[in-house]
Amino acid sequence: MEKHATLALMKKSLDLERFDPPEKIEWLENSYDGESDFWPELCKQQDSLLGNTGKSRPFKQYDFFYDLITRNCKRETPAFIWYDPVNHWKKVSYQTLGERAELISNHWRNSGVLPGVTLCIIKQFGIGYLETLLAGLRTGVVLSFIMPEGKSLIDKKLEALQPDYISTDPMYHPLLSSWQEKILIDENIIGKIDTKIPSHTYMAGEVVARLFDPMCQDMFTPKTVLSDLFYLSGIRDGLVGLGLSPGNIFAAPGFNTGLTQPSFIFSVLLNGATYLHLSMKHIQKDPDLLTIYPLKVLGVISALRDILIASPARRVRIWDSWFRDPSDACDMHVWELFIKKLELTDIPAGCMMWNTAMGGCLLFSRKRRGQALQNVTPMPGRKWQLAMTEDDTTQALGDLGLFCVNAFLKGDEESYLPTPCILAQTYLENLFVGFNLSTRKGMYYPKELVAKIVQTMTVCCGTVVVEILTLGGTASKFHLLVFTGNGQTIDPAAVIKEIHQAITSKIGKKFFVDDIRLFPLFPRRTEENHMDEDWCVSQYLTGRLKSKSKNDLFLGLSRMRELALGPHNDKNN
Repeated sequence: MEKHATLALMKKSLDLERFDPPEKIEWLENSYDGESDFWPELCKQQDSLLGNTGKSRPFKQYDFFYDLITRNCKRETPAFIWYDPVNHWKKVSYQTLGERAELISNHWRNSGVLPGVTLCIIKQFGIGYLETLLAGLRTGVVLSFIMPEGKSLIDKKLEALQPDYISTDPMYHPLLSSWQEKILIDENIIGKIDTKIPSHTYMAGEVVARLFDPMCQDMFTPKTVLSDLFYLSGIRDGLVGLGLSPGNIFAAPGFNTGLTQPSFIFSVLLNGATYLHLSMKHIQKDPDLLTIYPLKVLGVISALRDILIASPARRVRIWDSWFRDPSDACDMHVWELFIKKLELTDIPAGCMMWNTAMGGCLLFSRKRRGQALQNVTPMPGRKWQLAMTEDDTTQALGDLGLFCVNAFLKGDEESYLPTPCILAQTYLENLFVGFNLSTRKGMYYPKELVAKIVQTMTVCCGTVVVEILTLGGTASKFHLLVFTGNGQTIDPAAVIKEIHQAITSKIGKKFFVDDIRLFPLFPRRTEENHMDEDWCVSQYLTGRLKSKSKNDLFLGLSRMRELALGPHNDKNN
């Protein structure tokens, strides 16, 4: 294939029949060279596809707002569609969305918000999130996002970020009691648009965002995202990864917002397409909501898959292709059931793994009709390598290693950023094996933090979170072991409810454990009188902990140990 492939040839080279063997894709291999013309050529083809020219220039300058909104204002298709159970479907055009964002931006400027300041958006994803995002880009701020879940988690992230301003909804003000002076009042803004104020242009290499990475073990250190990576990844992810064209409709209900936004938005709006937003709770009540609009591509998480297997949507063929995250449930027999039950055998399917804090989509795949696989390929246009799983600074010696991407899209400078993804190189593709840290559905799971939160409860004399590998090894479940001692009578249902409330209030429901096990035992201690977590985990995994909790002799010995070694609730454990 020629060095500079057209979009049509790119898509053709990635579209395979069910059992077609992969072939070498020359344009893809060439794109990994930092000296290639992949990015300028891709932007030229995008201009041709959209029928107009944006203001951004690769590796020179980026006017996000103009290229996301202004250049698409004459399109008859909506920019954003969402479902409201009261008013049903709502639509907003590119022009109306832009006008709303301009009002907010002008209001902020009058309130002293200047280009280069850090603005943290604390909102659930939806139309309000989108308007605020666009207003921030028009103003030229450095963006950051925190989901409004768990006061302690929010406080710790804000302490690390130290934003100049916060945009949120009034309902979340109680979560921000220590940050009231930073909050912008930007609801119910009315007035005239000041067209004299142009949208901000970010220069190449300028910081556009500081984002917390849900895939990273360091949960409280924001990562810097530069303009080149943020903008160009959006064009590539939409055109090449998702195969979108102007007017196409995209939906991916249930995907983790911290991992995928605003990358999903950039991928759709930069390419003149339409974003359809649906919540999982609404789909669960009525799966046929997915059939109202003809979808070009649908992102499917395992929870959505299970809903559709149980209650197949009508006219399911109205979506042209679908993708899944390889780090989601890899129970491939259930995915095969999904394909057969919904008659998707002739519909192209692929894998895509997103991480906005790393720039956008990291991994994608060739699309195969009627087949769900774990095969992945690094996204084009960015150098990559496999590193040693125990040392991400050293290149892997064999075909198995930690996936690392270059921090820069252009030039021969190599500064590789590690991801937790372990890949195994196969014939012209890679197999996603799993992560090198504790994760659930692609997001790092903080076992120690969860255990520490529960440990503060008076009923606990020891806690530990146990990771349980599930089928296939790419996903885990987490069981919380709570040792209550046997010197008190407890109400198990009340204790479990209190645990859920503690986790929700401090770090949010997304960190709920999959199972809670209460043991009327005093946990074994180390010589330093700390809980011996390794021993407790071993006893649980072998089933011995359960049998000992029902043995009168062992219960008596446990009580004697509790009386001898210290107070019931030892906060040092």
